Amino acid sequence: MPIRVRVLYFAHARDAAGRSSESVTVEDGATAGGLLDSLVKAHQGLGPLKSSIRLSVNQQIVKAGARLRDGDEVAVLPPVAGG
Repeated sequence: MPIRVRVLYFAHARDAAGRSSESVTVEDGATAGGLLDSLVKAHQGLGPLKSSIRLSVNQQIVKAGARLRDGDEVAVLPPVAGG
């Protein structure tokens, strides 16, 4: 059964995806890493950022294997520079 998640893009990820947010349908049991793979396929500009992108689900940083649930909010966070 498909589930729906809201994806928010920030900073360079927003520029690469060409949007600030979107609603995405994934299969039940989908993981954060699987979603990122799908997003990179849909928005090729994310490809160069993929290895340094972190994902947050419902405002908590997660690992690639984290399972998604219907209604989750996923934030795509590019690398942050600071000093």
